Amino acid sequence: MNIGKLYQVKNLYWMIYPSKDVSKYFNCNVSYISPNSIFVFLEKDGEFIKILSTNGEVGWIYLADFFKDDIEEMNQ
Repeated sequence: MNIGKLYQVKNLYWMIYPSKDVSKYFNCNVSYISPNSIFVFLEKDGEFIKILSTNGEVGWIYLADFFKDDIEEMNQ
């Protein structure tokens, strides 16, 4: 994945967390991106990536290796 590029979700729903701190997942508000959604890739930290959604939400999604095929770079 390349910082600043647009990506599209193919089939899955992805939870957007306000923090990449796993212990805070159960005590926070989360949103999601749905299939066919587009986002901008902002930052990477291990298996977490920071995104900007088309709704203007900035947050982190957990991108495990076995789900990476669900996200594809948009041709610009």
